Amino acid sequence: MHVDVTFTAQEIEAATVAGRNVVVIDALRATSTIITALVNGCQEIIPVREPAEAMKYRDEKGYLLGGERGGLKIPGFDLGNSPLEYTRNVVEGKKVVLCTTNGTLALANSAAARKLIIGAFLNAGAVAQFLAGQGGDVLLACAGTGGKFTLEDFLAAGVILHKLSKIRSNISMGDRAVAAEAVYLQHQDNVEEALYRGHHARDLADLGFSQDVEYCACVDKFELVPVCREMRVVLPYKR
Repeated sequence: MHVDVTFTAQEIEAATVAGRNVVVIDALRATSTIITALVNGCQEIIPVREPAEAMKYRDEKGYLLGGERGGLKIPGFDLGNSPLEYTRNVVEGKKVVLCTTNGTLALANSAAARKLIIGAFLNAGAVAQFLAGQGGDVLLACAGTGGKFTLEDFLAAGVILHKLSKIRSNISMGDRAVAAEAVYLQHQDNVEEALYRGHHARDLADLGFSQDVEYCACVDKFELVPVCREMRVVLPYKR
């Protein structure tokens, strides 16, 4: 099993993901929000690239629109991109159409993957366990922010890599993967503090979302692995 890492959604291409098990990571906040919504009873999540695509579902019964631009809720949407908004009272039994700047783009670009799953700090151990049980190579697809590298996604990739290496000793890693694990090991005792060394966490705090950063930094809060099939994210895998 060979494992590698991409830095941004824009790097992800069909040829890159074909035949691989791909984990999309947008830890602050899209993949953390997807995980939380499904934990709280959301039926499925439909990731889209642009707000106009989401608005097509506006009048469909049982659908909620969620997403952000510039970190803030898109006008006319029901929810933003804070995982703390996706409570059981709000999403249970509903379908969510989610549009975010980076995370849903990364999912769309990864559609040709052998298996496409959702990862974050919140479910790092479960993702590692799932990958260990699969054959084939792995790509940890960090979403980044606006086409640029972000520390939080790289660090989350490192958590998953470290946990995977504890389960399977015969994996090989590309240079980016080696670096991701090393960065995690350097900061494993205080992930939240490490996140604030990156610009995205600080930007979210400035917008009033410091509680989101604290929540998204929780490692192994949930033991589940959402899967994306035909651009529908559901929850068939549980440890």
